[in-house]
Amino acid sequence: MPSIYPITITFENEKYKVSSDPASKEVGGSGTYSSNGSIGNFNDENIWQANFDWNMILKGEYEIRSNGNDLILIKRFKASTQTPPPAVTIVQTYYKYILKKVK
Repeated sequence: MPSIYPITITFENEKYKVSSDPASKEVGGSGTYSSNGSIGNFNDENIWQANFDWNMILKGEYEIRSNGNDLILIKRFKASTQTPPPAVTIVQTYYKYILKKVK
């Protein structure tokens, strides 16, 4: 079951800022971004506490898709370097931002 967090992201002059409900401290980020084709790279510039899932911060590499007025960002994870690799993957977790254009 996906978790849904209402947020607003503003993009301006190669900077971004995530705004969310103040009670939802697990979602956020602000800093600089760049894109190359369908790949976006977000560099968060904040200091965060260690008591939540840091994947909820908009940082790192994302696949960029668009569909009408929707902008979709899907977090890209690096391949596992664990040796040997796990025999079975039971749960697949991914992080996706589905954003609606308002301006």
